[in-house]
Amino acid sequence: MSGNCKKCHYPKNSEQHALCKERNRLADKRRREFDQANGNCTMCRNSFSSKEHLSCKEIKNKGLRKRRALAKDRGLCYRCGCSPDSEANKLSYKVRAKAIETGMCREHRQRKAVIGQACLDCWYCQIASTRLGTRRRGPEIKRLLEEQNFTCIYTDECLIPGVNASLDHIIPTSKGGNDNESNIQWVSQKINNMKTEFDSRRIHY
Repeated sequence: MSGNCKKCHYPKNSEQHALCKERNRLADKRRREFDQANGNCTMCRNSFSSKEHLSCKEIKNKGLRKRRALAKDRGLCYRCGCSPDSEANKLSYKVRAKAIETGMCREHRQRKAVIGQACLDCWYCQIASTRLGTRRRGPEIKRLLEEQNFTCIYTDECLIPGVNASLDHIIPTSKGGNDNESNIQWVSQKINNMKTEFDSRRIHY
């Protein structure tokens, strides 16, 4: 029984188990698609802004840091785990370089790059990764900016992605603020810099 599947109870090299594996793969794919469509984490299935997701996020980030450190020690690419001199990496670099040369997004090579080397969706994902710790919240902060009609909360200034739009924590994380949707807003870069400078002065004086 040790060589049998725990779900279908057939041997792992049997045709019945191959069907079991395919059913499980499709079920997992549908579950991930459902969670992504509803803005939930595909690991813990909770909302990205929920308290329950915080522990899942920490575990994921800890594992990611460990994998990156291990890949760095071995001289491997932290993204794919391959050697930088491998054919797969060389091909990836060539494709990205070609996309950049033709003015296309380095990730979505069929889309036009509008901010640096990224398309608009990639820019939102980059901001989400930097400010909220995960690229998956890119669509969420994009929707938030659209709900604000691309205007700054404080000054009504028109916000342009990649120019003056800046994602801000209403209650700074240094003061116990979280990454929940209720605690983030879009403001102008000038306002965000002023808030940061004001908070740092209060800390030092």
